[in-house]
Amino acid sequence: MKTILSVACVLGSFLFTQAYTTADGKEVPPYPIPTTNVVRCSSFVSLYLALRSQASNRTYLITKDTLYNFNTATISIDSPGIKIIGASGDPTNCIIKGNGFENNNSVDFDLIRLQGGAHHVVFANITIAESRCHGVKYNGAGNAGTVFHNVRFINCGERDIKGPVTVDAPNCTLRYCHLENTKIPEATRCVGTPCDGQDDMGNYIAGIDIMSADSWVIHDSYFKNILGVSGGGRAGIFMWNGCRNVWAMRNTFINCDRSIAFGNYSSSSVSHDTSYILNNFIVPGVGNAVELYWTRKVRVFNNTLYSPYNNGSIIYGTTPTGNNADGDIRNNILFSGTISNTNSTPPDTSNNIILTRSLATVVSRWFPNNATGNLHLSSDTCRPVNRGVSLPQVTDDWDNTARTGTIDIGADEFGNTSAISYLPSETGPIKQGYLSPATPNPFNPSTVVRYGVANSDWGKRFTITVISADGSTVRTLKAGTAFPGSYAVAWDARDNTGKIVSSGAYAVRLSVGEKSMSTRVVFMK
Repeated sequence: MKTILSVACVLGSFLFTQAYTTADGKEVPPYPIPTTNVVRCSSFVSLYLALRSQASNRTYLITKDTLYNFNTATISIDSPGIKIIGASGDPTNCIIKGNGFENNNSVDFDLIRLQGGAHHVVFANITIAESRCHGVKYNGAGNAGTVFHNVRFINCGERDIKGPVTVDAPNCTLRYCHLENTKIPEATRCVGTPCDGQDDMGNYIAGIDIMSADSWVIHDSYFKNILGVSGGGRAGIFMWNGCRNVWAMRNTFINCDRSIAFGNYSSSSVSHDTSYILNNFIVPGVGNAVELYWTRKVRVFNNTLYSPYNNGSIIYGTTPTGNNADGDIRNNILFSGTISNTNSTPPDTSNNIILTRSLATVVSRWFPNNATGNLHLSSDTCRPVNRGVSLPQVTDDWDNTARTGTIDIGADEFGNTSAISYLPSETGPIKQGYLSPATPNPFNPSTVVRYGVANSDWGKRFTITVISADGSTVRTLKAGTAFPGSYAVAWDARDNTGKIVSSGAYAVRLSVGEKSMSTRVVFMK
């Protein structure tokens, strides 16, 4: 097993409640917790027994912040209206763990299965981690209306969410979720197992892989390090074989072998029809940013693609059995990538900005820190501003803020929000921890810090605290046990009692085991 970028989450609680912040700096709207027909669970045994005797339209509220180790026990959801919700609102506090990413003794293990008739199921504020095969698998029919809200998927060996060709699950939503691997499969992991010959030498891995999806919406989510052993991993979002009316918008993709794939090269008929890829930030890995095969009427609008390599292209491809049709690829920014068409009838590719690496100086004026993945526009004088064409599907930007007047090209509408800053270590493999600069800084009313530790620190004592100039602890933002994944934490300038602190300089300190690091923040009333 190879280890890649990994960071810490915790099994603990905020001392003073505040909204959860995603790894790319978005504040998650709270999920409303039902007040009737609620079963409260505070241990693995209570959760396991409650789900084993589940009843329709019941909420299973996980009230204790801890690790729920299901190991080889699959959670089977077979009733409609089931809700599994972490009470704290912080998915890093409630980790449901499977049999292990590397467990080749049980290669077909799924941590959660949605059986036939389990429609309008909700997963909210939890982490689904360490499953050898799938995190969640659609295993029957009649699974309409699934909602994944603020769910983290960490280290699922084949797919975080899988929907096979028989899936019947229209109108599903994935929002404010986080899909990341901190490990890379071994090339030989399936040798001598039931999946021998089916693993593509350690490349049979993806984030979301759904067939027959109808009217899915995937928005404001974060995909990171979905990687195969030799760069052939499938996509963060892979939707194919009978999909239609899928919306992938306002997402962030960091260092995935492929970011978004609609349709499939191996298909023999139209695999994806009338769908939309809008307002995404993409920092691709070694593969393509967007792949379209056997699609019809797919719209790729207002995405920003920045490649640290000479790749990151949009592929509008042909297969031995068929072509794409009626494609529309407009208002996108591509740095170090191209739009490649091999169809006899090309898509509409008007009004894109495509730049080669020779124009890196130009790009540096567009993005505040282009080498680290900050894809917000930095100046109202740069070329993308007010140069977009009006498109009826594009009404907001990556920040979910309304676009007005003549829109900008790319995923960001200049001036809508403060930019997010990534460290170089956040956009590629690392072997040691990091703590990013706070954004914004100086700040009022709140600031966000991203942080990370290595896989080798899993299980060590973890804290992230705010320290005053005299060395006193002002606020404990998180405390508990380290667990892999990429994370962010917000500080709202309050101390542990909920009181607003005085203006001045403070340090945000990350401690994991015996190691610690700090970053300076300034609060201005």
